[in-house]
Order: sequence, then C-alpha cells, then structure tokens
Amino acid sequence: MSRVLHRSVRTAPPRAVAGQGIHVTLADGRTVMDASGGAAVACIGHGNQRVAKAIGEQAGRLAYAHTAFFSSDPAEELADLLVGERPGGLTNAFFVSSGSEAIEASIKLARQYFVEIGEPQRTRFIARRQSYHGNTLGALATGGHPGRRRVYEPLLSAKDKSGAAFGVAEEFGLEASMADPAGTLADLAERVAPRWSR
Repeated sequence: MSRVLHRSVRTAPPRAVAGQGIHVTLADGRTVMDASGGAAVACIGHGNQRVAKAIGEQAGRLAYAHTAFFSSDPAEELADLLVGERPGGLTNAFFVSSGSEAIEASIKLARQYFVEIGEPQRTRFIARRQSYHGNTLGALATGGHPGRRRVYEPLLSAKDKSGAAFGVAEEFGLEASMADPAGTLADLAERVAPRWSR
C-alpha cells in the first residue's frame, strides 16, 4: 500500500522506475511515451546525461542558496543570459521553483507596485477563459478555468476573481482574436483598466 497521497484517492498511478528521452519505463516493464514532458514543462527529456552531470557538479559545489540571503554564480549567469540584452525593457530576473510560485510572486509584485505608486485600488487581473496558472489558491483565483476553480470557489476572495479575457472582451464589444491575442488584450486593457482602477 502506498503512503503517497496521490491525486486520485481511488486508484494509484503506475509506478515509473526509469526514463530515457521521451519514454518512461514502468515497474511492470511497460514503456510509455511521456508525450507532454510531465506537466508540459519538462522538455529536456529523461536520462539526459549532460543535464544530470551539470546538476551533480553544482550540487557538489553548492546545493542551494536561499534568495532572501544569498545570490550565486549560476543565478547571476542565468539572469545575464535571460535579460542581459534587456528584451522588451526587462532588466532583472526573479527565480522561483515552480509555475505556481511564479504566478504567486507575480501577483504580489503587481500588488506591491501599485501600492507603491499610490494606486492601491488596482486589484484586478485578466485571465484567458480556460486558463491554468497553477495549483495554489492565488493562482486559481487568477485563472479562468471554472472546473479547476469550482471546488475552491468559497476560498477564493471575491476581489481576486478574474474576468476571462474573451468574456470581458465580449462585454466591452471587442472582437477577441486567437490570431492576435496581444491586440485583443491591448484593446481590452484600454477599456477595462479605467473602470477597474476606480
């Protein structure tokens, strides 16, 4: 009996024991294709020896440096690689351990920014319908996927609920376009931001 609290309490998932490239080997000997890279975010493949070697070498030097107290050479080098040429006006990188944590940090950063510039009333976020931003309550509150939100709705603060971009676009008489999501959001921001900032 597994003591892991799996996502389903009715059935245990197959146990993965090894992986190579896009394939995962299960305990019963079957091989399955990991077609989405885990949760669709791990695109380096399984058993990548170059990556494994780099992880081992770094862990041998320094396993972890908490960002509240330290920086590190790998963090500084990665930040230089990501924003060294300042794409689109970006000047700094903020590192976290997961997408959910990145969304939480982004929500807090946006909130802090508007408080510091004297606009604390700005508390709304725009999300795409059916969007998924993570597994934490803040990420669920910001996301626009009703099925993922439903069971947690009573815990999601009313002021944190987002409008779904297409729903809001329709409300303002805009034509939402999958071909030009940036244009749709720009038009949306021009019409929605003044109303939500009051």
